Amino acid sequence: MVYLNCIRFAKRSFDKASLDLAKKLQKTNPQFLDSLHLKLTAGNGGNGIEFYNGIGGEGGDILLQADKNRKTLNEILEFTRSRIISAKNGYHSEPKRLLPQQVKSTIIKVPLGVTIYDVSKSLIASLDKHQEKLLVAKGGKGGSYESNYIGQPGQYREIIIDLKLIADVGFVGFPNAGKSTLLTAISKAKPKIASYAFTTLAPNIGTIEYSDLTKITCADLPGLIEGAHDNVGLGHEFLKHVERTKLLLFVIDAGGFQYRPDWPFRSALETLMLLNKEIELYDSTILDKPACLVITKIEKPGNKLKYKEFLEQLQQAVKSNFNSVDPELRPLQFVLLQDIIPISSHSGQNLPFLKHKLRKLKSRHYENYNPYDDDLDLSVSAIIEKKLNQIIEVH
Repeated sequence: MVYLNCIRFAKRSFDKASLDLAKKLQKTNPQFLDSLHLKLTAGNGGNGIEFYNGIGGEGGDILLQADKNRKTLNEILEFTRSRIISAKNGYHSEPKRLLPQQVKSTIIKVPLGVTIYDVSKSLIASLDKHQEKLLVAKGGKGGSYESNYIGQPGQYREIIIDLKLIADVGFVGFPNAGKSTLLTAISKAKPKIASYAFTTLAPNIGTIEYSDLTKITCADLPGLIEGAHDNVGLGHEFLKHVERTKLLLFVIDAGGFQYRPDWPFRSALETLMLLNKEIELYDSTILDKPACLVITKIEKPGNKLKYKEFLEQLQQAVKSNFNSVDPELRPLQFVLLQDIIPISSHSGQNLPFLKHKLRKLKSRHYENYNPYDDDLDLSVSAIIEKKLNQIIEVH
């Protein structure tokens, strides 16, 4: 009941200034598209010539083609320049060329893992393999005896392209946890970084590149706040992106989190429980995704001790089946945690290990390859015990 009351309070008191700032920032950043509505008109068929029985050329088709090099729906608009797309009309038959040259089809390249619907949201198809094609608007037939030598109109169709997957790894955390700094440190991305909430309004995508040319994409997802599942702030708009990643990377400040001075301070453990609860209340199936937890800003004074305290508190919570956790924060389903890694994005501490771990997780769960890694088979309690022992060994 306390947690629900906090949500109601958040709905009433969520400061207008923060939302105004969010909207202002959104205008200065290109909007990330996860759904794209296109109006398509295939080419009309060319006219024939009755006297010579010349047949008009067929109008151009419009096709979608999956392309592994295309990562976002925004790139489609950069190519087409418009949401209204028309293919070329077929050539007319001429006395010197009774069978005219066929016009080229219009091919729209889309990212792998898109779902295509019609305007009634009925499923048309999914495109998941590189160079897989889908005919979405058929060009009109050329004029012939059957049509009195008049070219037929091309098919008109409206479609909606939904992006099912935006990245391999999704960063999940409250504002200012260090997600954008981490993305910059492990990839080539250059997200906007500042010390206020909602710096990230749409996913920033970065790519980790490995020595054997393997690549893993990471999405710095917009920061959540308490009550996000109930659409407090920009909650649903943020949470829907979590669904569109393969792996989850929880990013938590070792020093805890406080959104505003009049909001409660949350320790690292409470932050983890709240993030888990927000996702659980929004869609508990998301918690079935493999996940890692990084504790950030470990280089700050006192944070190594706070990290140790966090591990001890989490160990107690796990062993008590989370009965030691405040009932309002207690998870019904705990995230599928595969590792806990303390990091410093500034000094680079443990970042190579984190990149190595993410690659192993993706290989095991999504590439039918099972790399040797004892840690991936450990229970959460065993992982925590191992991390505590590592702290003792260091000292």
